[in-house]
Amino acid sequence: MGRGERRASEERPGASAVEWLDVLDAAGHIVGRAEREAVHRQEAWHRTVHVWVLRPGQPDPRVVFQWRTADRPEFGGLLDVTCGGHVSAGEPVETAMRRELAEELGLGPRTRVHTLGPVAVEAARAGHTVREWAHEFLHVSRRPLAAYRVALEEVQGLMAAPLGDIETLWRGETDVLRMIGTRWTAGRPDPVVRDVTCADFVPAPASHYAAWAQRLRTAYAAWEASR
Repeated sequence: MGRGERRASEERPGASAVEWLDVLDAAGHIVGRAEREAVHRQEAWHRTVHVWVLRPGQPDPRVVFQWRTADRPEFGGLLDVTCGGHVSAGEPVETAMRRELAEELGLGPRTRVHTLGPVAVEAARAGHTVREWAHEFLHVSRRPLAAYRVALEEVQGLMAAPLGDIETLWRGETDVLRMIGTRWTAGRPDPVVRDVTCADFVPAPASHYAAWAQRLRTAYAAWEASR
């Protein structure tokens, strides 16, 4: 679930409606735990998982973005990491990553992923500062976008564009990027083409996006070399 608005455990009968997160220091060490709302309110460091999906292509792979539903409480209608959410207190990162893959994309426990490692993300968003240690993963697949089983209450579509074109947008060398993808309407996937700008993505410093793109390039090159 993107940005962790809801946890599957919260929906089970008898389960607590409170989500607890580990609180970290700036170096990524666990120093305590608190309710999710308190963590955000106090702008504390906490753990998340991000899974990027790439579709092989030449000269660049296509990066798949999650198109958030318009009524999401945080960053509704914006483009975000393909799959992501919070790591609950005491939860192994691998478990959180597999849960998010299943909930948001309908991918099973044997889905092959490549670990990119943790990255400190500090960004001003919606009037407060978000501080995350994001554990990043890569999944490379030729699966058609319409074949994913997305969480329709959270995801309205999946959009993709070549990595190089995305870098050009974020370097300010172009104002508009054309993306091709799938949008679910009344549960039915339909093809869609969108012209987007930087304002259509979840806000983050340009340096964050530049570093993210380089990590994806490096990881994709390693994936190609391993085939």
